Amino acid sequence: MKWDQRIFVAELNVKHFRQKLAGPLDEARRRTMTALLATEEETLARLKSAAAERDLAALLDLLAARARTAFDSDLFVRNPALREAFLQSLKGLPFGIGLVDADGNMIIANEAMQHLVPSRIPSRDADRMRRFQSADELRPLQWPGARALRGDAVNPGIAFVFTSEDGRSSEVRVAAIPVRDENARIVGALAAAYDLKLLADNETRQALAIALEEEAERQSRDGTTDGAR
Repeated sequence: MKWDQRIFVAELNVKHFRQKLAGPLDEARRRTMTALLATEEETLARLKSAAAERDLAALLDLLAARARTAFDSDLFVRNPALREAFLQSLKGLPFGIGLVDADGNMIIANEAMQHLVPSRIPSRDADRMRRFQSADELRPLQWPGARALRGDAVNPGIAFVFTSEDGRSSEVRVAAIPVRDENARIVGALAAAYDLKLLADNETRQALAIALEEEAERQSRDGTTDGAR
């Protein structure tokens, strides 16, 4: 996980205000410290979220580059071992992530993404569409997967409320980027679905940083070139 000076300073400030509140303070001073702590905690959460989404964007770009190479040679169709290797790269990630083809079919996804999108992206699946409600009341054609398949990179993600089969609702952000072949033709998209608070958690950020480093090393070793967008 990269060191971030602004996050470091915010963490120090949060620690300082908490220590002050643990000691003897008059009522006025305690109110002031409580307000300062709340402001600094909000700042820290925002900085961590932004840093995590930057790392997520970088990981999506790398994975899209690897997917592009496989789409170019039709390896995902002809080589099950390659599909499994790609899936293994997604399995350990603490958020949903998956690869769709040009028709919006989910062809490789980890368990978290399969729970949200088991077969097709919601904008092309009426049943799943009903389970997603855009926080900004966007039309399905403006949802991340649909936009990515038209060539737009939607990253950071767009906020949705997802309702599962048991009726429970949860907030989720969805990001998506196009996967292009060597002729810049869109052959698919890579999508991620995540809880922003969870993504900003130190443990999740560490897992994301490790995945980013491992994928960069893998592609350097294998000679995969960038150019996903």
